Amino acid sequence: MKSNKVAQNYSEKASELLAVGKNSDALKNCNNCLRFATAESAESLKAMAAREKVYTKFGSLKASVDNLCSSVDSLEDLKEDFFKLSHPPNPKIPFIADCLEVKENDVYGRFIATKKDLLPGDVVIMEEPFYKIISPSEKNSRCSVCLKQNSLNLISCEKCSAALFCSKKCAASKIHEYECGKIEEHFEKALLQRMFYQSIQICGDLSGLEKLMNNHDPKKTIMNFDLNDPDNNNNLKNRMLATMTLAEREPWSSEAYAKYELVTRELEQTKTEDERHFLRKYLVHCMKSMTVNFFHFFWSSEENSPGKGYAICSLAAYFAHSCDPNIDKIDVDNKFVFVTRRPIKAGEQLSICYDRYNYLTHSLSDRKEYFNRVYTFDCLCVACAKNYPLLKDMSRLDDNFIEPKVNLNSFDDMKQQYNENCKYISDNITNYPSYEICILMNQNNRLLYAMGNLLPF
Repeated sequence: MKSNKVAQNYSEKASELLAVGKNSDALKNCNNCLRFATAESAESLKAMAAREKVYTKFGSLKASVDNLCSSVDSLEDLKEDFFKLSHPPNPKIPFIADCLEVKENDVYGRFIATKKDLLPGDVVIMEEPFYKIISPSEKNSRCSVCLKQNSLNLISCEKCSAALFCSKKCAASKIHEYECGKIEEHFEKALLQRMFYQSIQICGDLSGLEKLMNNHDPKKTIMNFDLNDPDNNNNLKNRMLATMTLAEREPWSSEAYAKYELVTRELEQTKTEDERHFLRKYLVHCMKSMTVNFFHFFWSSEENSPGKGYAICSLAAYFAHSCDPNIDKIDVDNKFVFVTRRPIKAGEQLSICYDRYNYLTHSLSDRKEYFNRVYTFDCLCVACAKNYPLLKDMSRLDDNFIEPKVNLNSFDDMKQQYNENCKYISDNITNYPSYEICILMNQNNRLLYAMGNLLPF
């Protein structure tokens, strides 16, 4: 709900932060002011003026804006050049390296494997999640529709205070037209709501969605579809079909089912009992899929960083868990970038660490209890089978080894150190697991997050 009084509070906070030089925090409060201020109100104008003051901290207004735009463009060029597939893309799915395949067995179900040897630092997948929502804490710095970071120039919704947009295209999105005034704070309800509204946007109406769902083939994966033609009107439907075939699991609690019933009543999309029956069936399917397949956006390498966004992917959902993962998931803007941590041989399964619960920081008994309770499985990875020691107890190759220091504000410095770390890991992998290699793999994770989310202000 719009409120100029709330907007005024954010405006005053922005002025206080500007006065003490906290420009980034001031910018977020300016954006919050824009979220709550009514169109063309005094508070809206104050927010725009305050945002200009942030620019002027860098010099004259025009010069500072030009400088910021140039810095943003240059930094984005550096990121684009660094975060790109290290192998030729799949001819049908351009965001996947052609050396990857989806396989299946009785132990892991469907999983991702490589057909070629991979080196540390290889980028193998750059997937923008098909369904995604932003958490309330990030609404002042990211687009509510596509989740892109654009805190310098976000556009407010004229009707509600729950959304900001990165572009006029996102501001005009049918998804927010449906959601406007109905934004949920709880992620399960919000993601359910987003999945439904996005599906209706793609299929046209409830009957179109029912027809698509009834005709989907559960044996197919995203690898069975051709998504390479950007002008193909069926691309979005094919992504939907690929997402429909992901694994499902009963939610953790009966309270979760209560949420889908609540969403069913609130959607107001049904007129007949048959439509209500189908809507319940579809939302139960979505909830079961969410339970086992959803990812967090963190935009940070900090172990205890809270989830700042939630998403479901058509391909990345097939990554198996390992407490000793060979792949890092890095959040870069509104994409998940998957990068190899160490050398991987052709034929090997690719794995990530669920919820950042790995053998370096958590004991075997803690991990077993956690994954049994949350995911209802026993981990079969080598770290569990051999009971790898915690990082602090790990043997050292070199008693004089010290973790390299690097300037996290310099993209070039981080890139150089990252490449040196990858070479060290490759050259010494026969000694894995060792203290030095694990320290450098952890530092690489931090460097990737820092490079992927570096801002010029």
